[in-house]
Parts: sequence; structure tokens; C-alpha cells
Amino acid sequence: MAPQTEGKWIIGGAFANLDGTARGRVARLNADGSLDSTFGNGLAGADSYVFSVRVQPDGKILIGEYPARPTCCKPRTIWCRTIW
Repeated sequence: MAPQTEGKWIIGGAFANLDGTARGRVARLNADGSLDSTFGNGLAGADSYVFSVRVQPDGKILIGEYPARPTCCKPRTIWCRTIW
């Protein structure tokens, strides 16, 4: 989990849906804990389990995830990428 402005939170994990809405392992929650339906619309989300989420000072969101296709990489290799 990573805090954003206005009390919102970015979350990541192994979920494909949140509150009945497809979210691809990354979602944003409003300050009251409800799903922010304005976030991530049109994004595919993460390829695999998200284990880390950070918000940079410029507002960009970084996620750490395990690779979806480990045959191209060493086992236990992790990816970090900007998603928003």
C-alpha cells in the first residue's frame, strides 16, 4: 500500500477483481476505503503478483512484481515499472 494525496491509497497484490470490478492486481482506494472507479480504467494492470507499490514525489506510481514469464529471466527476478 502507498498513500496518495487526499487520503487515497494505491494497493497491489494477487487480486484480479476488487469489489466486483476488474483491477488487474493494482487499484486505488478512496479515503473511506471504497474502490476509486476513476483510477486505472483502460490499464491492463500488472502481469503477475504485485509485492510493492510506491508513489514518487512527482505522483508517478511504481509497482514491483514477479515476472509473468520466468523462462526469460533468472528465478526470483523482479520487475519494477511505472504504471500511471
